[in-house]
Amino acid sequence: MNINKSTDEIIRHIEKFMFSNIKNCWVTDDVISIYIRKSKRMYKDQLLDFFDFASINITLSEDRGKGLFTNILKSFETQYPEKNIFIESILNDRLYKHLKNLGFEIIGDCAYKIK
Repeated sequence: MNINKSTDEIIRHIEKFMFSNIKNCWVTDDVISIYIRKSKRMYKDQLLDFFDFASINITLSEDRGKGLFTNILKSFETQYPEKNIFIESILNDRLYKHLKNLGFEIIGDCAYKIK
C-alpha cells in the first residue's frame, strides 16, 4: 500500500465533491472507500455545517492501522481548515483514542472537530 498515493487520490475525489452540488457520495481507490457527506447537524444547541466521514472501509485487513485514514484527515484539514468534521459510528477502539489525540471530541460512537 502506498499511503501518499491513496491519500492524494482520495483528496482529489473530495476536492471535486466539495465544489459540486452533490450532498453525499462514495470516494474510493484500490485501498480505501469512504462515504462522505456535506451536512448540517446540531452541536451543543447550534446548527452547524459539517463535512462527514460516514463510513470508512479499508479493503485488506493488513492495510488497517497503518495511518492511511489519519493521513487523509490531516490532508483534509490542511486543505479545508475552516470545515467542521464529523466522523460517524466509530467501531474501532484504537481509532477512538487516536481521534481524541487529534483534537476530536467523542460523543457516543461519533467524533466531532469544530473549527
